[in-house]
Amino acid sequence: MDIAMKKLALVQRLLLIWDEAALQRVAKVIEKEAPEVEEEDDLTDEDIAELDQRHSRRLSGESKGYTAEETISWSSQGVRERSTFRSPQRRTPKGSDKQRPKASSAPACFIPNTPSRTPLRS
Repeated sequence: MDIAMKKLALVQRLLLIWDEAALQRVAKVIEKEAPEVEEEDDLTDEDIAELDQRHSRRLSGESKGYTAEETISWSSQGVRERSTFRSPQRRTPKGSDKQRPKASSAPACFIPNTPSRTPLRS
């Protein structure tokens, strides 16, 4: 049994415990073995501000979003120039003879849902 399966089995057994005293004993053992760590947000305040700004530009009509069908179609055709965003590694000076690297088949743009700081599930 690998470590992931052992953890799953322990969680399933933990869900069966309803006695408050037993839960406190288990909590003490877990606290000793794995002290609680503060979860860090994956996004910085600057990232959230940027997403908020992009979202407001989208809502105001200043920028345009693309449907999933459009991005899938473009990626399957290898069309990357439709997106206004180009990463610094992919930029070449105008008139440059330097050839850009071949584009991958991944979608060219990132279309976030509305930025939210609330968890999806409560």
